Formats: sequence, C-alpha cells, structure tokens
Amino acid sequence: MKWAFLIRLVVLFSLPSDLCAQTDRANVFYPGIFSVYSDIVPGCDYSKHYNGQVGGTYFNPACFLHPPFGDFGDAPGYLAGLRKPNLPTEDLGLSKTMPFACDARQLRVYFQVFHVFNRHGFAGPNTQVGSAGFGQVLPQDLNGLPGPRVGQLGARFTFRGGCHPIRRPNF
Repeated sequence: MKWAFLIRLVVLFSLPSDLCAQTDRANVFYPGIFSVYSDIVPGCDYSKHYNGQVGGTYFNPACFLHPPFGDFGDAPGYLAGLRKPNLPTEDLGLSKTMPFACDARQLRVYFQVFHVFNRHGFAGPNTQVGSAGFGQVLPQDLNGLPGPRVGQLGARFTFRGGCHPIRRPNF
C-alpha cells in the first residue's frame, strides 16, 4: 500500500496592459479598425498603483486622452510598466494505492482539493479610454479561475493482464 501527497502551486503571472480608445464615440469612428490607441499626456506619471479596494483605481486615468480625429494615438500597444494583477492558486491531493487480489490489479482512491486557500482574483483594469470605470479593477472569475474551493473524491481500478499464466489447450 502506497500513499501519495500532491501539492500544486499555480501562479498566473501578470501580463502587460493594453490601452485602447473607444472607436464608437462621436467624431471618432474608424470602420474596421479596432486598435486605436490613446494619447499619453507628456510628463504625467501613470504608475499610481492599486490600493487593494474593489473598484479602486489601478493607474492614473488622467494620463491618457482620446486621440484627435484621424489620429491613431501615440501610446504603445502594451505598456510594460502597467501590468495586470497576478492570480495565485494552490491545489492539494492525497491518494492511496492498494493491491487488489494480485499485484497486476490495483485500486487507487484519491481526494483532491482545488483552490485550497480560496484567494480572490482580480481582472486587469478597464483600459478603454473614456469608458465608465476607466482605470478601475473589478473582481471577476477568469474563465472559472480561481472560482470557489472545490474538492473531489474518486477511485480508479487498474489491471494489467491476469494474475495467472494463460492456459493454452494442448492438441
């Protein structure tokens, strides 16, 4: 009989944020073009960091403006200094493997818990210039992650051939 213990730590590291201007507001509409970047106010420090509050401001939204009509903006596609929040999750598992009738057959019983510490996750900040909540971070599930704490109990029966040699008839 063997026991196994599993610890899995997963950290989804932050990605750079992209800032786009709204392309559907009055006087700024570019048919078929969805990457109209904002203008960065010269000398403005956009590195105001998130204060940890839901709905809090992640960066200084006054540093970004809509580009004039016909301009595509001077901000880069992604700002390396402006990154989305990390998402850490932890999983634990415990299993026991037992021989069943002979060594070629085994029964494995396991218990797994996903997202053990039930940490909350934040999406990246709203990066569409001029929209409601621009620069704010709101909680959300990221495609089901991190989601609630979930556990599962299972069993697996494995067999590799028979326990006795194969008898062949003699002719």
